Amino acid sequence: MRKIWLMIAGLMLTIFISGCGTSGSTLHFTAAENVDNEEAKEAVSSILSLLEMEGSVSSSEGEVTATLNEDISSSQKETLQKKLEEGIDLSFRDFNDKKMLGEKDLVAGTAEVSTRKDLDTASIAVQMKDKEHFHEITKDIANRENGKKQLVIWINYEDNQSFKEEKDKENPAYVSAPRVSTPLNTESVQIAGSFSEEEAKELVQKINIATWLHFVELESIDTK
Repeated sequence: MRKIWLMIAGLMLTIFISGCGTSGSTLHFTAAENVDNEEAKEAVSSILSLLEMEGSVSSSEGEVTATLNEDISSSQKETLQKKLEEGIDLSFRDFNDKKMLGEKDLVAGTAEVSTRKDLDTASIAVQMKDKEHFHEITKDIANRENGKKQLVIWINYEDNQSFKEEKDKENPAYVSAPRVSTPLNTESVQIAGSFSEEEAKELVQKINIATWLHFVELESIDTK
């Protein structure tokens, strides 16, 4: 509450203005199983940052509340719910479409755009949680027969899709299909595709939000 003093006809009047500094919309999350309050709070804070939203975050007994500095409209609420509920499904699959890795295998929030001055397209760099696990996966792929050494990267893969059917198309449904000839002993992975820099930035945001959403789940959004 703020006080304003006005001088009218020699009289000093004090007016109390209510509503100043009030908070906006509130987002309610619950922590995933085996995620403590601090991890859940960090996840929600990171999600707000990725969405370029400002506000305060508090957590208690597996529940996390994000109070935004501003209220959001009905259309903004719908868009936000879609982003936080649908997310994105990033998967690394073999020649036969078996899922080998997913966004849960990535270090949360570490995806970033990678560009080269000599190329007009951008790629995406991600970090694997378990270097040894990634090494074992790529070792398995590398030891397969020629023609089946691909580690195919998909975004929002659907059950009716197949690498075998997509690989000869001009615009396949998958992002890329790097051939793994030797085991990779690294935690850093490049996702190369024909992305513009803007497309890569949008994908990075979606991937990073998806990795943080393994820590928390959106329950509701309250608007004023």
